[in-house]
Amino acid sequence: MWNHSDTRAAVEAVLSTGEVELFGLTAFGDVGSTFDDYAQWFDLPQENTGTEGYYALTWADTRLVVVDTATGRVVEEIEVGSLPHGVCLSPTGDAAYVSNRGADSVSVIDLGAMEVVDTIPVGDEPHGLVTDVTGRILYVANAGSADISVVDLERGREAKRLAAARGAWGVSRSADGSEIYVTNNLSHFVPFRTPSRSEVTVVDTKRSVVDDRLFNGQEFT
Repeated sequence: MWNHSDTRAAVEAVLSTGEVELFGLTAFGDVGSTFDDYAQWFDLPQENTGTEGYYALTWADTRLVVVDTATGRVVEEIEVGSLPHGVCLSPTGDAAYVSNRGADSVSVIDLGAMEVVDTIPVGDEPHGLVTDVTGRILYVANAGSADISVVDLERGREAKRLAAARGAWGVSRSADGSEIYVTNNLSHFVPFRTPSRSEVTVVDTKRSVVDDRLFNGQEFT
């Protein structure tokens, strides 16, 4: 959590550059609040190419918070689902997607209108999420059901699920956009008193299939 003074200072230093979009979970604050009125920040800064000057945060009471970086003030709070966890932007920056782990859904937010325009059911306890480079497909890591929802954003529905490992958690896209990487925070089941076997699930974005499974201790190429 980002509620320690040294971490807060580091985050505000990044925000002051005006070059990133920040998403996080926070527990307190209202419209008109400043960064100091929020606590328990979560998630990492992300670049926003579509809505420069704004910063968004999700927080634990079901709201996506939008902050004007020129004034450092909250200008909008958008109701999403129960226990929001992760948030990502569309490649064009005109939409945001919030995983709601308490509601097993993803909220689709129009950043121009600043409102939820769709809610898409996904797997159990969705956490991290990211789009492909086209912005047409959304990949969502479901911790509770140990799988990955492949969401067709043009149709507004889950197209299929891919098997991950236990506790599918974080999601990232490769630099060239050809692969999605999903971290799983629980080990595969292993014999007693043997090393854990943690997996990174690799998804081929061209076919939306699991292409590889990487394990701790394995040499990556």
